Amino acid sequence: AFLGVILLPLGSAILPVVALEVIPVNFWALFNINVYLNLPVIIKVVIGIYLAGVFSVLIYRFWHLLEAINYASQLELAPAEVNEILVSIKKQNNLLETVALKVGQSKDSGSNVVSQGPFTLGVLRPIIVLPEDYNQWNRSTLMRVLTHELAHVVRKDWFWQNVLQCLIAFVWFLPSAWRLGCLLYTSDAADE
Repeated sequence: AFLGVILLPLGSAILPVVALEVIPVNFWALFNINVYLNLPVIIKVVIGIYLAGVFSVLIYRFWHLLEAINYASQLELAPAEVNEILVSIKKQNNLLETVALKVGQSKDSGSNVVSQGPFTLGVLRPIIVLPEDYNQWNRSTLMRVLTHELAHVVRKDWFWQNVLQCLIAFVWFLPSAWRLGCLLYTSDAADE
């Protein structure tokens, strides 16, 4: 029953394309809205609670994505000498990715996105955001940080973290899924 509610829009779009002989008759019962109208009230309530949880988590995640993109769009580009270091790291590692390098704002900027350390955003046009106090780092620290963040860009970690969060939305009622998501999110394979 849960599968039918989730796949109902998808099924209505695919229905004309798929040959009826390929899929068993019982499968099409999942897309019949009358099946759901005839369910007991308690099942309707459970389905409603489940879908409310899914949509709440997805809306929260989408809002956070928009906030992060908005935050990054307001940041200033890093100075040329820092960009030169980034270009040299890319040349040493034969990386072709185009990456924008920006400098973050202090924590009192009014945004919830601000992180303590450097982070990356984006997939198609990735951005590395350095903290405001990056200029206190020596050159070797800056090179290590930029190399680490470039590893995140190459591995498309930002994309996979968002995919993980969307998958967790569908099993939001399982504490183990949230715990696994936290473990996967915090395990930093870019260090390897």
